[in-house]
Amino acid sequence: MMTQRKQNDKTFLERFWNEFFFAREFEYETPLTPDEVADVLRDRVDGSGRKAPWWDTGMTNEVEITRQGDKQQSFTIEAVGSNWGSRTITSHTEGEIQADANSGLTIISGKTMFGRSHYGPIFLIGLTWTIMLGIGLNSGEGAGNSLIWLVLFVMYFWYTYRDRNAQAKILDEAIMNAKPKTAGERLTLHDEEDAYANLFEEERKSTIIQHD
Repeated sequence: MMTQRKQNDKTFLERFWNEFFFAREFEYETPLTPDEVADVLRDRVDGSGRKAPWWDTGMTNEVEITRQGDKQQSFTIEAVGSNWGSRTITSHTEGEIQADANSGLTIISGKTMFGRSHYGPIFLIGLTWTIMLGIGLNSGEGAGNSLIWLVLFVMYFWYTYRDRNAQAKILDEAIMNAKPKTAGERLTLHDEEDAYANLFEEERKSTIIQHD
């Protein structure tokens, strides 16, 4: 079985509302183990990025994975401005990796959102446009003076929407193109992990004996 995207049960309006204004949700079903999924995120997503459309800079994705048990892990992905003076997060992903005991598959679920730094400008530009529109209509001058703020709002929102979807696309391509390890590769990896664990234990015992 190959990795598949799972369909949610939300209505079209619910999906549109979440997709357009808040978060792009995702859910995958994959034969990869939770550890293999975590390796894919580290190898293919961490350090990836893209150039910003209007500035001589770019965004780099930073992945952080937290193990919550033998069969469950959580992860975050943050797109950070690579050449900016401060740590500005432009898009943010939160997800869960969990093995399904019934199917034997791994479920990857979560959502990709606008970075917190975007909400302030979106709100202020939208508020200014609303105020200017109200002033123009009340004074009888029409909506002409508010059009520049409407254009700014649309352009900024397009940029944040594009940036968020770029991160979602990188994650989607990494997961959908990942191949599970063969039984032989998993056995070899398990043997290597056991060998490292045994070596560490022997070194620890040797250190204790030397101190005694």
